[in-house]
Amino acid sequence: MVKTDALPVPTLDWWLRSPVMDAVTIANSAKRHFAETLAAIKEEDQRLVAELKASLPFRHSYLHAHMKGSGLARLHLKQCWRHIPVAEQALQRVRFAWYTSGRSIRRVTVREAEQMLVALGDDQPHIQIQLRSLAGLPSSEPLAQVQQQAPLMRANLFYEEPLPDGRMRRAMNLALPLFIPSESGLLPHHNQPPPFPPESRTRKVRSDERLEQVPFLPSLRIFRYKTIAA
Repeated sequence: MVKTDALPVPTLDWWLRSPVMDAVTIANSAKRHFAETLAAIKEEDQRLVAELKASLPFRHSYLHAHMKGSGLARLHLKQCWRHIPVAEQALQRVRFAWYTSGRSIRRVTVREAEQMLVALGDDQPHIQIQLRSLAGLPSSEPLAQVQQQAPLMRANLFYEEPLPDGRMRRAMNLALPLFIPSESGLLPHHNQPPPFPPESRTRKVRSDERLEQVPFLPSLRIFRYKTIAA
């Protein structure tokens, strides 16, 4: 267990000091310390982390029952060091909205795409069709494998005063509740987002979209780049 009293607590402005904000600061310091410790363990020997993970199912029965009852029976390691969102300064208003268009894009080569298709079973008709399409591309052409990300809540923060870098607003993804400093103890003006994300995409397709709209290899969610395909 991390001893929080041994961790440095950042200096807070007078309007930010409160028992709640101090507790959030200490928790985030502990999370950062935990992440740094785990990174040091991985750097020393990757096998140590695997051994630690293997021992988790054998934790004390009382702790296991308590975590299971709290919905944390399968706690992801990232949740241990994910920082609690905090606004750096007092806010004028906050705009919450679901972000459903997130995606990760990984470049792959034609050779890598071929290997992935073969791994799916090159004796299947739909895989054979995609392999023939792939064979018509030059081996040097880059491709993009797209993974749609789960919807998340995003907050647009509008500050009462500029940040040190001059910005008056910034966006923040919220995997956890947002803590806002307030001299009066009142929340800034904010909207009430719907409890669940929309079922369909809400953002228009960007005019500078670099990928084709239709996947070139549907089984792998792989797309061609427009400029190259043209």
